[in-house]
Amino acid sequence: AQTRKLYTDGQRLLQAQKWTEAKAPFTKLLEVKRERPRAMAGLARIAFETGQYGEAARWARQSVTTGGGPEARLLLGDALFKQEKFADAAQVYADALKASPNDAALKRKLELAQRKSR
Repeated sequence: AQTRKLYTDGQRLLQAQKWTEAKAPFTKLLEVKRERPRAMAGLARIAFETGQYGEAARWARQSVTTGGGPEARLLLGDALFKQEKFADAAQVYADALKASPNDAALKRKLELAQRKSR
């Protein structure tokens, strides 16, 4: 129940765009092994929204490698794109499209990253 409350609080703060306040619940969730991927995705979102794209990519990559879902993969691609690592972003978007082949927004991101990487 405590971990669910921490996650809910963190998500609520993210939706309210209270980036600094949202950091605390996600940082606490890192201590719960099964919650780490979601906690890292939350920290990646905070870093991305505050313009810390390198940190966002780091957290998102850790989330993806520990079982984070599509949100973490998308954050990773977006953070890499913002760092102008277009080929890497294109690869992440292509991998994400395998799981969601009908996602039109993801297809557009992939096409843009591929164009920029040329």
